[in-house]
Amino acid sequence: MFNVIFNNIIHYNAEEGTLCRLDNPENVLKLYYSANRCLQILIEAYPTPVLQRFFLENVWEKNDQSATANTFYQCISTIRKAFSSLSLIEDVIITIPRKGVCISTNISIDVLNTNVVTEQKKLSTNSGSYFRKKTFITLTIISMIPIIGLFYVSILHQEKQSKLSNIYKKIGGYQKCAIYIDKSETTDMESILNVISKQNVKCDTKANIYYSSMKSPIKESAIVCYEEKQGKCTSIYRVN
Repeated sequence: MFNVIFNNIIHYNAEEGTLCRLDNPENVLKLYYSANRCLQILIEAYPTPVLQRFFLENVWEKNDQSATANTFYQCISTIRKAFSSLSLIEDVIITIPRKGVCISTNISIDVLNTNVVTEQKKLSTNSGSYFRKKTFITLTIISMIPIIGLFYVSILHQEKQSKLSNIYKKIGGYQKCAIYIDKSETTDMESILNVISKQNVKCDTKANIYYSSMKSPIKESAIVCYEEKQGKCTSIYRVN
């Protein structure tokens, strides 16, 4: 199991199915099994969208449980509300028509060292006077998390690029941007450059652009990953 930090503030423990803020570790939210499993799948697939059918098969049916589309949507809604209750106002989970749901690339995800997280957990579970006396120790460990995150963000970046390369193929370049399209599509460069221009995508620094055309209501999408922002990409959508 893994531990993840969302946007440098929300800690997720996949094994225990818990969410908490790093600046308030005593206020812990517990996800029920189905919601926790769905969040695990979204993190493992990030940033690739996951179809509803995959969730139904791997969360419910493999455990001999029945579930409907409504059950699935309620589960995703529960995860969204959990993040919202912890004051993470960005849309963590987004829906892409005909593609599925995924964690937004506008959200940063940092994988933590399990040993450090375990130590942090032991400290945060202490309460009362002991917790107050040892607060400085907890704060010291928390202050180390961004440093650890920087180490693992490079690994996350490499994994993300690998996943994207399984879906997209390179067709050319524009200035310092490398252009990729969905392997199932035959979109020409002129159409993609038109989207880049209209969406004001900057190619004066090295970046990879992953383009995909879609049917209504979203016509086109692009994932832009700048090398200077390792581990974080931006999603662009053009609506009909």
